[in-house]
Amino acid sequence: MLDCIIIGAGASGLVAAATLHEAGRLFAVVEARGFIGGRANSRPLSDGTPVERGAQQLHGPTIATWEFVVRHRLRTHYLQPGTRGADAVFRDGKWTGGDPARREAYARIIVALKDMPGLLVADSMSLHEALVKAGFKGAMLETAEFRYNVLCPIDPKELSARAAAEALRFNGTGLPNFAIVDGHSKLWEMVSRPFVAKVHLNTPVSEVAWGPEGVKVAALRQAQGERLQLEARTAIVTLPVGVLQAGTVRFTPGLPKRKTEALKGLRMGSAIKVIGEFRRPFWEARAGRGPGFRAEGSVFHWFEDMFWDRPGPPVLSAMIGRKGAELSGDEGRIRAAYLSEIAKMFPEADVESELVDIEVVDWTADAHARGSLSVAPVGGQRLREDLAAPTPPLFWAGEATNAQGNAMAVHGAVEAGRRAAIEVLHAVQPLHATDEASRLDWWKHTTIPGQFVGGR
Repeated sequence: MLDCIIIGAGASGLVAAATLHEAGRLFAVVEARGFIGGRANSRPLSDGTPVERGAQQLHGPTIATWEFVVRHRLRTHYLQPGTRGADAVFRDGKWTGGDPARREAYARIIVALKDMPGLLVADSMSLHEALVKAGFKGAMLETAEFRYNVLCPIDPKELSARAAAEALRFNGTGLPNFAIVDGHSKLWEMVSRPFVAKVHLNTPVSEVAWGPEGVKVAALRQAQGERLQLEARTAIVTLPVGVLQAGTVRFTPGLPKRKTEALKGLRMGSAIKVIGEFRRPFWEARAGRGPGFRAEGSVFHWFEDMFWDRPGPPVLSAMIGRKGAELSGDEGRIRAAYLSEIAKMFPEADVESELVDIEVVDWTADAHARGSLSVAPVGGQRLREDLAAPTPPLFWAGEATNAQGNAMAVHGAVEAGRRAAIEVLHAVQPLHATDEASRLDWWKHTTIPGQFVGGR
């Protein structure tokens, strides 16, 4: 019998697998997709340069992902802030070189959220409420809330102010950001290389039977059209919240009440990413050379020039968040909107003829993601803790289970995968103090306040 079955080969599942592999444990990884990496994967452009289809940055110089980047000697690139491009705005048919009101709103957000009276209080109020208390109103309030259109894509009146502050901490407070030159997919390839034979791709799980005797997982090998049955002492579930909410994976018996309430309470934010490769950077003549630009009133949050300061072909990546979420599932409309917006901003360019390739990455419509990232509503900290809580022989990972302030990020998923793997290691070989007669109650000493073990 295996020691563990890992469900999902995203960042969390792969790091959990690497940890178990290093400990010499027997395990298998099952993944519904035909590739590893989940919502942090890349693909080659026309010249072979990798472009990120999902998560694309290392936020800061000390996050957990760096351990694996350094271990596998992958090259990184410092994402240099632009001097004009980030503020170039197309408004009323004209280009402006800056947006002072937007910059002021963004700067004031950082001050407002940093000075909130404690994280527990912040978790009990919405972002909207916190901003109003900090003096935001009118256009300034609207601009500040729109900062979270992609970052935390749910209604600001529902979004936990604590969650908003945590997201801003590694996305907007001046930390240096980096790109993996060879892409996230190369990182996961290197991480999984020692145990690649244990990873079953194109194998969606349909049922997880769990109890005191262990775990039985039923899945379907789509390529062969045959069922796969795995048995283990434990399992680590790393599936996105949206997939667990959809009920496509059946748990027998059902999950404990607090676990199901946590799944019901957390939200999956909507996000769509469009990646367009062009023959030349025709936008630079009007918008300047920089990291990107935006159009006032556009359904796209902004247009990012992916390789403006490093080698790579001309690529504009554009994101749709909460605004425009209704377009999810209609790739034709999304593609048409992307090309139409660019044509309006640059009427002198024949956008269609300049286009080399275009891809719509619709995480919300993706059956194996059902959203871009987990978002905590007011009071959501407890939900993350409850989702992360061990229910032996089931253990829980994924970015949504990170209750240490790093959810909604790849490094949060990495931390959660490592944590869940260590929980499994303690479960399959329990700690003891000095001899078998004085075994430690490991769960008593490791569960954090608010967590629970067992209980149906």
